[in-house]
Amino acid sequence: MELSLLQRILIVAHCGAQGHRGIEPMMSTLTEFAGVPPIFESLPFMQAHERGNIFPRPWGSTYDAKERNELLHFDYL
Repeated sequence: MELSLLQRILIVAHCGAQGHRGIEPMMSTLTEFAGVPPIFESLPFMQAHERGNIFPRPWGSTYDAKERNELLHFDYL
């Protein structure tokens, strides 16, 4: 499958008409409708986790917004 097509499918499955979705509904949609094998289940940051556990994200510092709409979030795949 072409990389750009796979990226578009992943974006639609992750944040489609249903809103921002977790890994389990995203993977079930991908395997059911797009025929994409569950390729992300072996990656530690994509696995389901227990409530309260925190996975460290080393890509930048945390910013605490003081006012509404002060922070813009990008969700990259």
